[in-house]
Amino acid sequence: PISLLDLIDGNPEPGGTWLPALASGTDIFDPNIDTAGIYNYKYTGDCELVDVDIDVTIQQANFAGNNNTITICNDAPSFDLFN
Repeated sequence: PISLLDLIDGNPEPGGTWLPALASGTDIFDPNIDTAGIYNYKYTGDCELVDVDIDVTIQQANFAGNNNTITICNDAPSFDLFN
Protein backbone atom coordinates (compact mmCIF):
# COMPACT_ATOMS: atom_id res chain seq x y z
CA PRO A 1 0.00 0.00 0.00
CA ILE A 2 1.09 3.57 -0.74
CA SER A 3 -0.20 7.03 0.07
CA LEU A 4 -1.28 8.74 -3.16
CA LEU A 5 -1.22 12.05 -1.31
CA ASP A 6 2.57 11.66 -0.93
CA LEU A 7 2.87 11.54 -4.72
CA ILE A 8 1.48 15.05 -5.18
CA ASP A 9 4.13 17.78 -5.52
CA GLY A 10 4.25 20.39 -2.81
CA ASN A 11 2.54 19.92 0.50
CA PRO A 12 -1.12 19.20 -0.30
CA GLU A 13 -3.62 19.29 2.53
CA PRO A 14 -5.21 15.98 3.49
CA GLY A 15 -8.97 15.71 3.71
CA GLY A 16 -9.81 16.17 0.06
CA THR A 17 -11.81 13.85 -2.14
CA TRP A 18 -10.46 10.99 -4.26
CA LEU A 19 -12.39 9.95 -7.35
CA PRO A 20 -12.81 7.10 -7.72
CA ALA A 21 -12.81 6.54 -3.98
CA LEU A 22 -10.06 4.33 -2.59
CA ALA A 23 -11.13 1.18 -0.75
CA SER A 24 -9.35 2.41 2.40
CA GLY A 25 -11.56 5.51 2.57
CA THR A 26 -8.34 7.53 2.93
CA ASP A 27 -5.48 8.39 0.56
CA ILE A 28 -3.94 4.89 0.82
CA PHE A 29 -3.87 2.90 -2.43
CA ASP A 30 -3.69 -0.86 -1.88
CA PRO A 31 -2.87 -2.80 -5.08
CA ASN A 32 -4.48 -5.90 -3.58
CA ILE A 33 -7.85 -4.13 -3.38
CA ASP A 34 -7.82 -0.98 -5.55
CA THR A 35 -7.60 -1.11 -9.33
CA ALA A 36 -5.13 0.62 -11.61
CA GLY A 37 -6.27 3.78 -13.34
CA ILE A 38 -6.49 7.53 -12.97
CA TYR A 39 -7.33 8.88 -9.53
CA ASN A 40 -8.35 12.51 -9.14
CA TYR A 41 -7.73 14.40 -5.89
CA LYS A 42 -9.62 17.61 -5.14
CA TYR A 43 -9.15 19.80 -2.12
CA THR A 44 -10.47 23.31 -1.58
CA GLY A 45 -9.23 25.26 1.42
CA ASP A 46 -9.26 28.92 2.41
CA CYS A 47 -6.20 29.74 0.31
CA GLU A 48 -5.60 26.54 -1.58
CA LEU A 49 -7.14 24.68 -4.49
CA VAL A 50 -5.75 21.29 -5.45
CA ASP A 51 -7.05 19.39 -8.47
CA VAL A 52 -4.61 16.66 -9.46
CA ASP A 53 -4.78 13.42 -11.46
CA ILE A 54 -2.52 10.50 -10.59
CA ASP A 55 -2.20 7.64 -13.08
CA VAL A 56 -1.62 4.38 -11.18
CA THR A 57 -0.16 1.37 -12.96
CA ILE A 58 0.25 -1.97 -11.22
CA GLN A 59 3.16 -4.11 -12.36
CA GLN A 60 3.11 -7.77 -11.50
CA ALA A 61 6.15 -9.00 -9.58
CA ASN A 62 8.47 -11.44 -11.30
CA PHE A 63 7.98 -15.10 -10.45
CA ALA A 64 11.22 -16.92 -9.73
CA GLY A 65 9.60 -20.35 -9.51
CA ASN A 66 8.78 -22.72 -6.70
CA ASN A 67 11.10 -24.02 -4.03
CA ASN A 68 11.96 -27.63 -4.74
CA THR A 69 14.45 -30.21 -3.52
CA ILE A 70 16.64 -32.27 -5.78
CA THR A 71 18.89 -35.15 -4.85
CA ILE A 72 21.81 -36.06 -7.11
CA CYS A 73 24.90 -38.19 -6.82
CA ASN A 74 28.32 -36.58 -6.99
CA ASP A 75 29.12 -38.51 -10.20
CA ALA A 76 25.88 -37.42 -11.99
CA PRO A 77 26.27 -35.63 -15.35
CA SER A 78 25.65 -31.87 -15.58
CA PHE A 79 22.04 -30.79 -15.99
CA ASP A 80 20.02 -27.56 -16.34
CA LEU A 81 18.52 -26.42 -13.00
CA PHE A 82 15.90 -24.32 -14.84
CA ASN A 83 14.25 -27.55 -16.00
